[in-house]
Amino acid sequence: MMTACQAMPLASPWHQELEAILQCLEDAPLECDGMTYALSFVLSRAGIKHQCKMGYVRDTQTGYCVTPHLWIELADGWFVDFRLRMWLGDDDRIPHGVFSAQDAKDFEYQGQPKGRANTISEQVLDIMTEGKLSHVKVPDQFVKENPDVCV
Repeated sequence: MMTACQAMPLASPWHQELEAILQCLEDAPLECDGMTYALSFVLSRAGIKHQCKMGYVRDTQTGYCVTPHLWIELADGWFVDFRLRMWLGDDDRIPHGVFSAQDAKDFEYQGQPKGRANTISEQVLDIMTEGKLSHVKVPDQFVKENPDVCV
């Protein structure tokens, strides 16, 4: 569960670059499950430790709840979610991309680990993303810059 924190951290350059890399998939015609699987494939291939999560996200200000919802939690505790705005609206206060729990203090993420659907091949994921997956490249040196998430 995310809890509110006093200070709002700035994303590290590493997290900002990861978001820029993953944004290549942002316009893919996928809902949260397909997007999570595609992002997980990219992260796994790069050797970035993470877990896919399935559960719900509740906006503590409005009470709106999105369930079921899938997202990614990195090994360093940061989140990757490019689809919450699909359900709650395109509002800057709604978490999007790569962010910390503190950046999403008004949103409660509750979920359990969910394995990536390994039965979905790279070729099928590439088709699902309209060819975008095959263009996402994570440089080896980039991954080594954040040892907290390296496999």
